[in-house]
Amino acid sequence: MRKAIHNLLAYITQLMKTYRLFFSSSRSVAIVLAILLPIQALLPIATVQTGQAIIDAISIKHPFMSLFTLWLIATLLTQLLPALATLVQGILTDKLTGFINLSLMEKSKALISLAIFDDSEYFDDLCKGPR
Repeated sequence: MRKAIHNLLAYITQLMKTYRLFFSSSRSVAIVLAILLPIQALLPIATVQTGQAIIDAISIKHPFMSLFTLWLIATLLTQLLPALATLVQGILTDKLTGFINLSLMEKSKALISLAIFDDSEYFDDLCKGPR
């Protein structure tokens, strides 16, 4: 049990680092995605509930056009949001890739010298390691 809790905490820690990386690469795109995904998840529930309300209104002979309009909008959004979310995820992926590449380039500039890796004897020693 203790190991499972430790693994869960390690997973949550890594997940938070990942989210920070997403937000560092493009805050606005990450926020749009964070808003889109819960809406996308809740829309099917709203569509079913509205459909049920329409059936109930028809069965008791109440006006249902406003419910039908709401159902139509929910259904339309249910069809459109997955494509929009995929587009936003692609944009975020591209921005994240660029951000990571730029970060790696900045880190490589900070290294004092890479010339040591051009030395074949040093590289051979490095590959052999201690024996």
